[in-house]
Amino acid sequence: MKGICSNSPTRCRLAYSLKATQGMDGDCPECGSSLVAVDNEARPITLKQYHRVLLGLLLLLLMLNLISIYWFFVL
Repeated sequence: MKGICSNSPTRCRLAYSLKATQGMDGDCPECGSSLVAVDNEARPITLKQYHRVLLGLLLLLLMLNLISIYWFFVL
């Protein structure tokens, strides 16, 4: 399994370097701690996805504001 050592960076050189290493049975070859899996196809979020998330959060905030205005001033 390929991954990053989950041990403390002060205790393991590979955890400090954050390099993905290949370990037997998912264990760090240097300290024996478990490895955190690394996705080789990880990609950063695209601008279109960022705008969708931002728009969703803004709509949620607007809805919460409208509900609170109704709750405090109408009821």
